[in-house]
Amino acid sequence: MLNCKVPIQSTLLLALLGATQGETATSDPASATYSLSAFAIGDWGTTVTKGSCCSRSATYNNYDINAEDVVANLMDIQAGKVGVKPKVIIGHGDNFYWTGINSLEGRDSRFATTFEEKFNGNNIKTIPWVNVLGNHDYGGASYVCNQGDNNAKCESTDALLQGLDNKFKWQSEYTSPNDNRWNLDDHFYVH
Repeated sequence: MLNCKVPIQSTLLLALLGATQGETATSDPASATYSLSAFAIGDWGTTVTKGSCCSRSATYNNYDINAEDVVANLMDIQAGKVGVKPKVIIGHGDNFYWTGINSLEGRDSRFATTFEEKFNGNNIKTIPWVNVLGNHDYGGASYVCNQGDNNAKCESTDALLQGLDNKFKWQSEYTSPNDNRWNLDDHFYVH
């Protein structure tokens, strides 16, 4: 197993030694020019019912209903303001609450209402998304298996494994009408 502590500790020690010898910063991060810009977002998906997270509690407000709209709008505004337009949006899971995509038949309508109709501002609608699944995408709030568009208890280990494969496949095989911007090529990525 790779031990990251030694290189990090060595780097930190060298940085501290350099700082003690009167070194000053050579650039101002606020005025620096950047050649790469990206967004990262997780836990962004909404449900098929009213709201995004809090219908299980007694209180409910418009923030729950509008949170995804607000975040998508802010991303669009920021993408239009920066000197270097974001080259990618990194989606790190929980794309579809509470239980992911529950059927191939229901997939496109979920993508339309939760993704395409939300992240559709002129500055972000063609930026590619590179995604992974989160626990909710795999069914994290209920059953993994399905009967039609409804969650169902898996009746065997083989059914469970097929359910997990389906949850991944239904998102990975989606084709966005906006420059095919949805990318989910693997369960994880190495860089």
